[in-house]
Amino acid sequence: MSVKEHDIEVLAGEAMRLLRLDTGELYAMLGGQLLGSSLPSRAAVMVGYLTSVRSALVAKTFNETVPSQADLGGWAGEVEAILEELRRDGIRFLTEVSGNLRQALNNRDILRLSEEISPSAVRIIVVLVAGALSMPRELDPICATVTAVILRLGLRDFCK
Repeated sequence: MSVKEHDIEVLAGEAMRLLRLDTGELYAMLGGQLLGSSLPSRAAVMVGYLTSVRSALVAKTFNETVPSQADLGGWAGEVEAILEELRRDGIRFLTEVSGNLRQALNNRDILRLSEEISPSAVRIIVVLVAGALSMPRELDPICATVTAVILRLGLRDFCK
């Protein structure tokens, strides 16, 4: 399997599209991206939740054609638990790297760029985020998500 390096244009476009999501969803996405670098037991917990939901759905189809509202509430709780774990992972990661990010982004010109989010401004910020995170190129999609989180929070507020 070959490792794919991602083009900055593509990453900036992804970051722009991600700005439509709320901050909680962005943190959960970041947490999901980070699962690849977690211990297998971390992913196993989430797979366990999903497997139990799937098993319940399969069992339900044998008993009734439409699940009751109470059943849906239980399944929604399982999915919400997964999302909450992913959100926490995303928040934890951003907290750990925030010093490097602030150092790279807390510049008058960059802060001014972020006042009006344009494709060119996002490209510059993605490059700066990638440099601050110093990740292998194949993990650059994480930089797009981090950029979206920071822009969603507000770059000035993040850098305070």
